[in-house]
Amino acid sequence: MSRPALAPAAQPDVGALLGVIRRQRPPGRVHNLELFLDPEVKDALAARFGLEEGLDRADRHFALRRDVRLHAFLGYDGQRNWSEEHAGPIRGWQDFEAYPWPRVRDIDLSPLEWLEKNLPENYLPLENCLAMLEEGRRYLA
Repeated sequence: MSRPALAPAAQPDVGALLGVIRRQRPPGRVHNLELFLDPEVKDALAARFGLEEGLDRADRHFALRRDVRLHAFLGYDGQRNWSEEHAGPIRGWQDFEAYPWPRVRDIDLSPLEWLEKNLPENYLPLENCLAMLEEGRRYLA
């Protein structure tokens, strides 16, 4: 895995990031959080910098492994998956009552379990939860 000559490796520091968000400390650097990368961009970066070397595409966690490598390579402190924010399956009480709510036992938590064991130290997984931080920023002023 090669690194561009002008891009020093940034080490994830979730403690510093959370301290800044909580207004407990001034930022020592700009903390990078990835909101979304198109699959084509991920593919191009992985190919150009050899980020898939040693990974097995047949591995069920291939995409997670590659994304962790990619985000570490880009110097991100965390990542978020994109979600639709303009419409959803529940638009009123009738939809709420009719919604097929999942049971915890039916939810596949294996991606989160894999991330728990395989994320680099000091890296923050923001699996669809950054929206809480985005909403909370309005109250920090």
